[in-house]
Amino acid sequence: MLGLGCPKQAFAKIATPRYPLPTYRNLAEYTTIGSAIHKLSANNYRVQISFINHADFAQRLANIQISLHNLQGGQFAQRTFSPEEYLTHLRHY
Repeated sequence: MLGLGCPKQAFAKIATPRYPLPTYRNLAEYTTIGSAIHKLSANNYRVQISFINHADFAQRLANIQISLHNLQGGQFAQRTFSPEEYLTHLRHY
């Protein structure tokens, strides 16, 4: 018997969730800490973005949407990247 008057087997059933908890994801916990754009050739650029997770524990990496704007504020490019696309250590060159 445990302190609550329940047999150990009954307590184990109460303490074990029947369904897994959803993966924690809170995009507000991420902060961009730096970015840069580098011209590689006439029509090719490399964009580098650094961000940090401020959550108290690891969370699934987010898709990143990048929008590029001209000097007048008009958008001329936009694309969303998955973690598999933007993590360089997962890329095979």
